[in-house]
Amino acid sequence: WVGKQSFWLDHAIGPQRAMLKNFGILNASDEELVEMFATTLFYGCHHSFCGVMLLPVCIFGWEDSSSFCRGLFAFGLLNDVGFDIFDEVYMFLRTFFHKKLGLRPHPLALFIVLGILHHPLSIMMSVPLIHLYADMREGHIIATSLLFAGAIGVLLSAYKFTLDVASPSGFFKFKIVAITQFVVITLSRAVVFPPMAWSAIQRIKADPAASTGFFVMTCFCVVLIALFNVMMVNDAASVVMKWFFRSAPEAKQVEDAKDGDGIAPVQKRRSSSLSVLLADGNEDAIELAEDMASLSGSYLLFSPSSTSFAPGCSGPIRSSLTSVQRRRRSSIMSVGSLAASISGSITRSTVVEEEEEEKKNN
Repeated sequence: WVGKQSFWLDHAIGPQRAMLKNFGILNASDEELVEMFATTLFYGCHHSFCGVMLLPVCIFGWEDSSSFCRGLFAFGLLNDVGFDIFDEVYMFLRTFFHKKLGLRPHPLALFIVLGILHHPLSIMMSVPLIHLYADMREGHIIATSLLFAGAIGVLLSAYKFTLDVASPSGFFKFKIVAITQFVVITLSRAVVFPPMAWSAIQRIKADPAASTGFFVMTCFCVVLIALFNVMMVNDAASVVMKWFFRSAPEAKQVEDAKDGDGIAPVQKRRSSSLSVLLADGNEDAIELAEDMASLSGSYLLFSPSSTSFAPGCSGPIRSSLTSVQRRRRSSIMSVGSLAASISGSITRSTVVEEEEEEKKNN
């Protein structure tokens, strides 16, 4: 269904293909592009579904909620945990054993972001909440707010891909979406999470039944989540500050039309869709495509180290990207660029080993 829609064919397919190229997937088929975009929509819907089930207990509290609402809370949280476990195993197999199992490879940097910084922390925090501290008010608020914030962020990021951001109206919608994402992320991760997490730590510390190991594990998870939150807020703020007062990227002028007498060349503006601008190597379009994906499930589109994922990638997108990267290396690293830096050296060594193995076989 997605692959037949005009928003996909006219707008979203270009940025989606460019994103996969910078993940090292150079020859992605149209089916793979549609699958990744549709998977993003599923992530957002699943987070929303789980968040709705947590909402009654979050509003009324554990003591004042019925047994049905309590069961719904536990089911919603375990539903999210179950999906994280499935996705963790699936990503691990596709990242490290895709050749043996005949699976499509998964980007290592994306595994670092989701498989290390997100899923394990979610699992380690959710299961003890249900088993040991089901009545903890702080846990109800944290879980519900982060699920809804994740759902809103992912779905809005997918919506941004469908916008014609090269047009004034589409670019204005992009600004509204970016501001909305910044507000949601800031409220959930910078306003709600810190005091609730601190209160939860104090309660666990005062609980005589809580072991020292469990308390240390809780503090460790809270610190990592807090660091992840800082990176997320930084990404959201940078997008708003960069583009709020700027205009939409424009297509370059080309002399492919003549005037009435056929003498003087007339400047004619090319089609200004984002896909065309990316193919032209428009630097503003490349920066905009980066920020369109900075708050999605990927976090690392066009990061300063991302070219290392695709050593065989060439063309106007990559050459223009390199010039943009040189000007942006001094900026604060995002979640994605940090993961890209870690995985870049691993990917390069893997490519060398594969080349040496291929030479031996030949």
